[in-house]
Amino acid sequence: MQDTAYKQAMSLKTGRGLLLALIMIVPGWLHAQQAGLVLDDVVQQVLLENPQLQIGRQQVLHAEALHDQADGQFDWGVYANAGLERRYVPVARGDLLTTGSTLSRYWTTQMGVRKKFQNGVSIGPGVALYSSDDDVEEAAFQTVSRPMVNLNIPLMRGAGKQVVTADSNAAAGLVEAVRAEGRYAAAQVLTSAVIAYWKALAATERLSVLERAEVPAAAFVTSLQQLVEQGESPPAVHDQARADLMLRHLEISQASSELQSARRQLAAALGSATFEPQVTGQLPRLGALREPAPADDASFTRMALERRPDLVALKQRLKAQDIRLLAARDQLRPKVDLSVDLEHVMLRYEQSLGQRTAAGGVAQKQATLEELRLQLQQRERQVHTEVRDALALLHSARRDSEQATAAVKLYLTLVKEARRKAGLGEAANSEYTLMQDRLARSHAKAIAARLQYATALASLRLATGTTGIEQADRPALIAQRFRAWNNSDE
Repeated sequence: MQDTAYKQAMSLKTGRGLLLALIMIVPGWLHAQQAGLVLDDVVQQVLLENPQLQIGRQQVLHAEALHDQADGQFDWGVYANAGLERRYVPVARGDLLTTGSTLSRYWTTQMGVRKKFQNGVSIGPGVALYSSDDDVEEAAFQTVSRPMVNLNIPLMRGAGKQVVTADSNAAAGLVEAVRAEGRYAAAQVLTSAVIAYWKALAATERLSVLERAEVPAAAFVTSLQQLVEQGESPPAVHDQARADLMLRHLEISQASSELQSARRQLAAALGSATFEPQVTGQLPRLGALREPAPADDASFTRMALERRPDLVALKQRLKAQDIRLLAARDQLRPKVDLSVDLEHVMLRYEQSLGQRTAAGGVAQKQATLEELRLQLQQRERQVHTEVRDALALLHSARRDSEQATAAVKLYLTLVKEARRKAGLGEAANSEYTLMQDRLARSHAKAIAARLQYATALASLRLATGTTGIEQADRPALIAQRFRAWNNSDE
């Protein structure tokens, strides 16, 4: 139900639609806060509310507006102008023109349509009206109309589709770059939120383990106090047990502080600083994860180089800048245009003698292009490092988790045996309490190792560009990607 509400919220644009979306989403979201957030809730809330993602959407709209602006040069347009002209016209005597002339005033009106094509040719068909403001009997010209073509054909500078459409094509590439940058920013925010969720969940589990272990320890201190009062146990044993219990209280206090901090981090990742969300769920189990073997590092690096949105963005910016450089070099050529109308054919020539403006534009575009190439190379090297580090951390965390889990199983057996012996009087209660303490500590280490594993998996998703952020309308599938690595999904 929450998935359906999320899709409707993402698709509705009007105020009424947004209100309906909030009506549908907020009750479920409030219920999730009360019951505890699961990973699906975290993913959904990040995609819906995080301010960084909203900024990214506005940046895409800005880039699209720039593309529309650049593409607008090829739109049809209309033009009209009117004004007063003064012309010398020959004087007529009867049916003959004399050598004399007179100054006459004419009202001139021109109107028509104009279009620039992607090959650089422009045309402006229209009509011109001329009306004399003087005595028509003394003027050689009367009110006349004249059709116009206004055809302009560039022969050198500004000729050719690649040059003419350079601004539009570069703007289109910029749109794709900004979208890719938005996806990567979203993936970063999402990964941070997922890791914050895992930290909060691990802190919750650790606090629960320590609180459970405190109960028998407190009971043991109470029993020792009674034995001391009865003279059956030396006070030093009771004092040591009390000191151990104080250390347990300190560990619980530290774990509680860590949990509060993790909740605040999660709230910030969710785009809110007014609440500390409760979390529920389980850390990823090793049996449910099929991470790659160390020999597959190269294949994951290749995957990252192909799919990382930040690399896609840099490549798009590099392509757009190459187009701009082509247009800048075209400015070095002389401007030679052929102008054709019904009454004349003219060849126009224009060229700057210094060409500093054009040369400076080329140098600037070339420098920016080289800078983008260096950034891409640096980012690719960084991707290699991030993938290797994430894989190394994944394998290390798996080994640590396996060992910690094995230790927990052993201590469970030892605790059961110590409890049996204490019940039969074959061993002191202190041995049972000691085994419980070691069991709690092994539990805490196992939780830490599983947290490290979950964090490494999230980092690997981000490093390889496989967070699934492209499927923003399916938060459950995205959440599943952070729970397990399934090669069939890639």
